[in-house]
Amino acid sequence: MIKYKYTIAIFILLCTKMTYSQTQQHVSTQLTLPSISMLEISNSSPLSINFQLPSIAGAPFGSSTTDNSKWLNFTSAVPPNVTRNISAQIISGSVPNGVRLKLQTSVVAGGAGNLGSPLTTIYPNSTSQNLITGIRGAYTGVGVGNGYNLTFSVEILDYSSIRNITSSLTITYTIADN
Repeated sequence: MIKYKYTIAIFILLCTKMTYSQTQQHVSTQLTLPSISMLEISNSSPLSINFQLPSIAGAPFGSSTTDNSKWLNFTSAVPPNVTRNISAQIISGSVPNGVRLKLQTSVVAGGAGNLGSPLTTIYPNSTSQNLITGIRGAYTGVGVGNGYNLTFSVEILDYSSIRNITSSLTITYTIADN
């Protein structure tokens, strides 16, 4: 009976030793995330901004209508120690004399990562102006309701320069490394 106990104990001991023996293999792995820089204005339909006409003679123009139907969406993956900015610039047409176009940027909605910091208000013209600065690896989400909401309006600067005209212009948005 004692022989069997030692035989069983030796068998269990050998099984335990076999369980602990392992082999290892190593595989070299390389991960690559390319630099990505994509930008889109959701709801790219043209917008129209008009002034409210006064209801009685001698009254000033009312404020302009506003349009907040545009959303700026982007995806960004930057190299180390690099940030990106998004700028706006009028590339064709011009703002009529006596008024200026006002572009306000909301707080970001949706997305993840380092989505940058919006400059809350700019006045687009033919010179490129930063709209959002300090973007790193990030995405805003897709479509209306995600990203930065853009609100357009017009302010009167000089009543003596105002003329009865319709002006068309095109604004381009650019995402670029600093």
